Amino acid sequence: MVKKKRKFGRESKLNGIIIIIGLQLILLISQQTTSQFDEKDIATWTPQNINKVLEMNPAERNAVLNDIGKSGSELNNFLDIRNQVIENIAVELSQKTTNRRLNDFIVRRKVEIILQKIGIGDNELSKASDYIGVSLENLKGFDNVNLKFKEGNVITDGNIELDLEKLPIGVTEIEYVPASNGEKSKFIYRFKSGGAIETNSGKINEDLTYENENIPESLEEKGRIQLIPGEGRIIIDDKGNFRIERDAKVQVGERVFEKNGDIGEFKIVEGGYFKGKNIKITTKEAEIKIGDKETDIVFKGGDYSNLGQYVQIFDSGEMGFISPEIPKDIKIITMKGENIEVKLLKEGLGDDKVAVNGNGENLLVRNGDKVLYKIGGDKIYRDRIPASGEEVKAEIVNPQKQGQSVETTVTEQGSETTATVNDKKRVCIGRFCEVGNLKRMATGEDPYPKPAGYSPWFYEKVVTNTKIYTTQEQAGILTQSIKEFVSQNGKKPNGQELSELFYKYVQDYEITTTTVYDDLTKEQVGKGFDKQISSMGLDKETIASARKVKAEVFTNLINGKVPVGTIITITSRDGKETSHGLVSIIISEKNYQVIVPSSQIRKLTKQKIVENPLFLSEIIKNVDN
Repeated sequence: MVKKKRKFGRESKLNGIIIIIGLQLILLISQQTTSQFDEKDIATWTPQNINKVLEMNPAERNAVLNDIGKSGSELNNFLDIRNQVIENIAVELSQKTTNRRLNDFIVRRKVEIILQKIGIGDNELSKASDYIGVSLENLKGFDNVNLKFKEGNVITDGNIELDLEKLPIGVTEIEYVPASNGEKSKFIYRFKSGGAIETNSGKINEDLTYENENIPESLEEKGRIQLIPGEGRIIIDDKGNFRIERDAKVQVGERVFEKNGDIGEFKIVEGGYFKGKNIKITTKEAEIKIGDKETDIVFKGGDYSNLGQYVQIFDSGEMGFISPEIPKDIKIITMKGENIEVKLLKEGLGDDKVAVNGNGENLLVRNGDKVLYKIGGDKIYRDRIPASGEEVKAEIVNPQKQGQSVETTVTEQGSETTATVNDKKRVCIGRFCEVGNLKRMATGEDPYPKPAGYSPWFYEKVVTNTKIYTTQEQAGILTQSIKEFVSQNGKKPNGQELSELFYKYVQDYEITTTTVYDDLTKEQVGKGFDKQISSMGLDKETIASARKVKAEVFTNLINGKVPVGTIITITSRDGKETSHGLVSIIISEKNYQVIVPSSQIRKLTKQKIVENPLFLSEIIKNVDN
């Protein structure tokens, strides 16, 4: 037994010696392996040597990594090794950055400020942890031959680039997808929050801002583009189009874009001008919701009335000129198209601080939950709370002067079809309004015709409303003659042809124009008066009489302004019993008249129809029906 114990003791010692020697050999081999690091041999750039790789001269290191002059299996082997090296570099740099965020108060505070910008504050620490303490875990697709290093730790394929030293906070995985099927290469960033950002142009910075030299707004401090992936997805293409899914958001300057529907889309056209659909934009003062039709979204002054579908919001002070109708301190909202909603957020933006212009369907302006304006067709409606038993009717309001009623009811706006003149029933054969550009009218430009009920834009004003009446008999003859023309020629008559038919079949009529613009000056009216008188070919005596009436009218004007409700009637009586023409002006309850030959009135009207086919708009409607 004693011998056995001694024998066991000798074996135990021998085994111990063998283990120690083995450990020493392993340590020696490890030390030898580490010491075998060669700056020119990428095969020695193992994880154990990654710090030595980072300590290399960046230019010399990148020269080795970019040495793609190989082929076949040798190239594949090189790319596999390089892919692992790139991932090791990225992970190591990311961990060092994370440690700085966690341990350096100043760095951590900077990150917290970034998180606050993207909507993650101190009360959302669980979400904040998805960013502050997160390091990159892996890369995908970086074994591609097109990827090369340029200065420092920046890797690029010539189209997009990635700085391995400044990865976006919160990212855990980055995938490189090479170009294929006509689509450009792209990076897909995946975050611990569950969100993702995909882009095939520009770059994403550490603070989740996006830069693209093709989008000037992304390069300016006031126009910084902040990406907020959340649990959703943001896709950015090389044309500057943004696609937003789930709860993701994109902040451009002070405006936040998010989806309004399944997937939101928008594009930056220029500073303060965007295009988008299925999108919600929130500013300091308003929340704008856009439907599924692409819409131009403008946050600055200017004339955009030629656009088919748009919303424009800006302060009246940006107009460059101020009309008495438009104070400096109001918000001007213009909408055209369909399915647009503006919700006012700023306290104090009440009815008297908002001017609304609109033309389209399902256009809303809200103040909180209250609907201020609803636009349908070419009309603007305001909600009214009816008294008990009162018939509910919306009220149409003047968008340039809140509270001033334009018409009393929605259903009968300007729809009169008959009138009684000298106890005889007359039929309305045409109606239109004249609209002036506020700025251009101030320099003497004439108003231009628009259909009756037209809703002016912020820079326009309805100046007059005009209606043309004739006898039922002559209206019927004219309608029939136009129908026969269409039947014979296969088209509607143009302005010249229409004027010929009118001149031939209508002799007894009145043209009644009422002023509705309360800033119409005598100079503006006088210019038009002189122009019409000179074009009628009147004799000297009649011209002198007309100018005398003009002088008398202007003398009685208060402050040189033509009051709202002034009525100008041009009458033609060219029948069997009587034949004369009359120009009548009713102003401030005084009636001024000038008698002129009926033939001259008819010639003037004939020319007016050539210039403005709306002159016979009601007749044309009857022909269409």
